[in-house]
Amino acid sequence: MVPTLVHGIFVAVRIVDRGFEDFNILYKVFLGIFVFGVLVMSLCMFLFVRVVEGVVMICCFLVLIWFAIQGYSYAKNDFYIRPLWQVINVILAFLVVISAAVVSIFKDDLASYAGVSFSLMTLLLVFWLYALM
Repeated sequence: MVPTLVHGIFVAVRIVDRGFEDFNILYKVFLGIFVFGVLVMSLCMFLFVRVVEGVVMICCFLVLIWFAIQGYSYAKNDFYIRPLWQVINVILAFLVVISAAVVSIFKDDLASYAGVSFSLMTLLLVFWLYALM
């Protein structure tokens, strides 16, 4: 997982820094390794873990991709996000934070404190991403 994420971070930083101009073969390879790694991790979640955890993993990837796109848009537009997108991002962050607590209520093998812990960890991640931006 770590090499995949490192490749993704290198590509993201490169795109934010210079855009797609002079996007040489090294970064195309990094992008390919990142996409391949994400696909293999997703496939492994469905093969080796229960389907519910696989769906959760896919949702986490989609949320991370959404925040990456928003971060790129934020940097590309001279660090400005339209108010509509700000509201959408706040609502999405709220739903992501609350979802862990709601899932823990309905899953028998998760204790309620585990759901609250996951919610607070997610809230910390959202604040961390917000601070980075």
